[in-house]
Amino acid sequence: MDIRQLEAFLAVAEAGSFTTAADQLHTVQSNVSEHVRQLEAELGVQLLVRGRGSRRGTRPSGSSAR
Repeated sequence: MDIRQLEAFLAVAEAGSFTTAADQLHTVQSNVSEHVRQLEAELGVQLLVRGRGSRRGTRPSGSSAR
């Protein structure tokens, strides 16, 4: 686990989107996705619920849908 993985997870959780998080972190979406995937693999849990479209978005795992 490293700081980049944690920063990426926090940015996605706050922004609700990998793309928006990437913009905020001044990187590309694929880097953010990879950092979060690595963090999830190291911890052995799914941290984010991924969905397409504005209705589902991305949210921390275990949170209720809006």
